[in-house]
Amino acid sequence: MPPDTNIFMARLDDILKVLRVLEQQRAEGPGWTWVRRLAKQAKLHHEVVRRIVDGYLSEAIEVADADALIGEGLRIKPMRLKDGVTARGHLRYLRAMGKLRD
Repeated sequence: MPPDTNIFMARLDDILKVLRVLEQQRAEGPGWTWVRRLAKQAKLHHEVVRRIVDGYLSEAIEVADADALIGEGLRIKPMRLKDGVTARGHLRYLRAMGKLRD
C-alpha cells in the first residue's frame, strides 16, 4: 500500500471553522485553548480538530511549553493563533504550499 493512502485530507470548511474559532478567541483575549475546547466551539470531533491543527495549522499557531504540564500528568496542548495570522491568509498559504486542493 502506498504511504499516501493514510494522509488525512480535511475539508476546507472544517479548516475554516477552526481558524474562525481561533480568530474569535484571539479577539476576546490573550487566553490559550486546547483541542477539545476548540472542537466543541467549532462543532467538530476532537480527533478531526487535532488532525487539522497538526496537519494544517502548525505554522499558524503558538503552542505553550507543555513539558511542565505533561510532567504533572496533564495531557493537553495549550495553543493559540499567532499574531498577524488570519483565516484568509493562512488558507492562501496552505494552497501555495500544496496542502489544499481547490
